[in-house]
Amino acid sequence: ALKKREKDSMDDAKASPLPPALQRGPNPFRPGDDPRLDPRLRKFLRGPETRPGEEPPPDPFAGAPVGDSREKTIERLKFFDEIFAKGNASLAGDWKNTEGIAEPEPVRIPGELGGGGGGEGAGVAVDATVYSPPKGQAIVGTIVFFHGGGMAVESSHDPSRIRLGKELARLGVRAVLPEFRNSVNGHVFPAALHDCYTTTIWAAKTFHAPVVVAGCSGGGNLSIATCLLAKQKNTLHHIMGCFALCPYINGAYPCERYPSIAYFADYLCTVSFLADCARIYTADEKDAASPMAWPSHATVEDLQGLPPMVIHANELDLLYDEDEEFYRKLLRAGNAARMTVAGGTFHAADMLCPGLVEDIAHATRASMVEFVRTLSKKAAAAAEAPGAAAAGPDARNTNAAAMATWPVSPDSLRLATAALVGAAAATVAFSAFRRSSR
Repeated sequence: ALKKREKDSMDDAKASPLPPALQRGPNPFRPGDDPRLDPRLRKFLRGPETRPGEEPPPDPFAGAPVGDSREKTIERLKFFDEIFAKGNASLAGDWKNTEGIAEPEPVRIPGELGGGGGGEGAGVAVDATVYSPPKGQAIVGTIVFFHGGGMAVESSHDPSRIRLGKELARLGVRAVLPEFRNSVNGHVFPAALHDCYTTTIWAAKTFHAPVVVAGCSGGGNLSIATCLLAKQKNTLHHIMGCFALCPYINGAYPCERYPSIAYFADYLCTVSFLADCARIYTADEKDAASPMAWPSHATVEDLQGLPPMVIHANELDLLYDEDEEFYRKLLRAGNAARMTVAGGTFHAADMLCPGLVEDIAHATRASMVEFVRTLSKKAAAAAEAPGAAAAGPDARNTNAAAMATWPVSPDSLRLATAALVGAAAATVAFSAFRRSSR
């Protein structure tokens, strides 16, 4: 069965070659000097400037543990996680502001809601935080958001995630952020997936309406995988859509099939970090080809019937190529899907570093809210339609028609315009670079 799945996945890959524009050559720029990057992010990657005669600041990663053993890999990931936790507050912007929202509510979700299903850690209770609009304000719908960190590290309590929950609540969306189990703590696949699925089912049942699942990077993986698991369990009627931001879905790093991995290496995220997270998450080799662990391995048949989905990519992200290919596979499966790109950004910049690019981060959040708003209206209309109850839960689920009527919000237009302007500026800068280097 494993060999058949691998063959089917390869057949899908052959049927969906990368567009000519993505057959990348060598990158002529260093991360801190790339004119295609937003200037604010380029300055961040360049690091603090030193005056003549001053000693450069110490490299925070200089003491990272070295070695390929599982123990050393876990030590190294925990080392990086500590550095991220210390620095994230400075990148998150105004994350302590509590104006315009209800008091965040910690909840413990019973593991039985996940329905078991086998594998590591099925049926375990999950801690989560619920961020809601103020009492009396209309709620657009519910997003269950899974944090990034390669399913290995980071937390829903990191400042950038706390701010995301609050900002979504200010925009009228209820946000549920579970603290799923990380693989560095011994919880390998499918523990995190079970936690995310349990939280999703709890949210849909508690708030009496289907939800949107979303996530960034590793959380993008988990949002897609939650849809696949719900399809397997015949519970897709609880999920009205999926918004996957720069999803980390391939599981093999480096990988010649996706040139962006090497092309944009070290634009904040590194290939070695992705490889370490993948090695720890799927400790059992047979899981490395599972589409629920790594959705890139999903066949067209696996993807058929999933709810409307957005693949949101960052233009200068080492995961860009695998994300675009997955989007095109969704279309070949007949799914309602669209792809958006945050121009001038590196991996997860609009989620991890909102304090650096406030406008881009806001536009991304607004796009998520518009997605929820549209699908919530569709779901409500379907639930009230004559015969909906008799037709069963699937009749109330959203479908391709929801995508056909998506409105374009002003924030989405501004994001698209900014991306086009940025691309034009980058083209001019690149031409100037080529002329000066001749």
